[in-house]
Amino acid sequence: MQRLSRVTSLFIRGEESIRLSHLDTKLSVTAEGPGQNQRIFTFGDQATADEFLRLYEQNLIDDGWVLQAVVDRRSGRGSVPTDGDRRRAVAVAH
Repeated sequence: MQRLSRVTSLFIRGEESIRLSHLDTKLSVTAEGPGQNQRIFTFGDQATADEFLRLYEQNLIDDGWVLQAVVDRRSGRGSVPTDGDRRRAVAVAH
């Protein structure tokens, strides 16, 4: 059985949150929040899905959202950015 790989990012702004999930076996990105809002974006290829996710995350940051955590189910570990920058994340024990 092939293991599914999911990357989930949590963004916060004040009391609101947005969770972005990307499952590597599907060409889609799910955005949940703020509140009860949920949107699913579908794509024709993986590269387009990845680029969309990158741009969506950047747009959230530009709008004042802060990246709170990233969970990568491929490694089974999460990370919390030290200053809102994913490239400088530290591991979180589970």
